[in-house]
Amino acid sequence: MNTDTVTARDTQPVLGGLAKCQGCGSLMTISGGVDRRARYVCPNAQGRYGNRCDSPEIETGRLDELVVDDLVTRVLTDDLLQEVIAQVRLDAAQRALRQQRHLDAVRDELHRLERDRTKLSSEVEAGGTSYPEVSDQLDRMGESWRSIKDEAQQAERSLDHYRYVANDEGRVTSYARSAGTYLRDINASTTRSLLEMIVEEVLVSADSVTITYRTPLPTDGGADPTQTVIPH
Repeated sequence: MNTDTVTARDTQPVLGGLAKCQGCGSLMTISGGVDRRARYVCPNAQGRYGNRCDSPEIETGRLDELVVDDLVTRVLTDDLLQEVIAQVRLDAAQRALRQQRHLDAVRDELHRLERDRTKLSSEVEAGGTSYPEVSDQLDRMGESWRSIKDEAQQAERSLDHYRYVANDEGRVTSYARSAGTYLRDINASTTRSLLEMIVEEVLVSADSVTITYRTPLPTDGGADPTQTVIPH
């Protein structure tokens, strides 16, 4: 994340309400700072309300980056990606099967309607039925035929899409791996919503950031699956 032009006035505090001072437990606020770079700061900073804590502070872009990067690293592991890829392909194959059944049913209905229209038109031409008597019925059949034809075309396109996804592992893999880039690049509002669902709190000290997650996340070795401590 680029923090070169970030200021308190134009920055959304993505971790507002989540980032806390580890020293006193106060929610951190955002400040422009002397050099105009926005920072998360403890409200009990020395010089404002007395020497009440160590008053840690960190640039907003830096803290946001640390938290999002940890989330991406912990969540988007290779094993999890493979599970996601396999599930996406399985889901696409199942959707393709259901779509094929739907398409077959739509085509059967289309053929039945075409036969009924042809039969009724033949009766009119043979003189067995007068056109005024069946004109409304033929018009309704025509409207139904066009509607069902459109439905069949949409079903064919959906079927092609699901088959494509189910059979193209490379595309699904590329999509899954792009999720990391997406998580880093999405706007502040969306990032905030995501963090609220996953992160319990972020504690900031003078030299580290402790992230506590609401639920256990994948981890290597014996690390705590609900917590990460990152030097800064």
